[in-house]
Amino acid sequence: MNIGRLNVLLLCITLWSFHFGNAQNEEKVEIALLGTFHFNQVHNAEKPNQNFYGTRLQEQLQELIQNLVAFSPDQIYIEREPHAQPQMDSLYRLFEMGKIKIEELENGAGEVYQIGFRLA
Repeated sequence: MNIGRLNVLLLCITLWSFHFGNAQNEEKVEIALLGTFHFNQVHNAEKPNQNFYGTRLQEQLQELIQNLVAFSPDQIYIEREPHAQPQMDSLYRLFEMGKIKIEELENGAGEVYQIGFRLA
């Protein structure tokens, strides 16, 4: 057997052992996927059914968030381009520390802030 074939054989054996060695230790991961329309596109402070800062929708959002909290998510993903990560992290830290309010953010009526930030 030449060196090339031996290397390929060793590589296959190694990959096979990783696959079967790890397969027994894998835990199933539960994923919850929540899809919404873009809240800020329909937000209208003049209409109670479209005012995402109003009492009615805030109560409904709080109920939704409580149900999501019961799921105990480890990670929360939002719809943003990867290059926006530093900005979103910075805004979230300010929100978490109480230095900014969602209502003060541009497009704060949006689902990223109304659900994502509050749930995180």
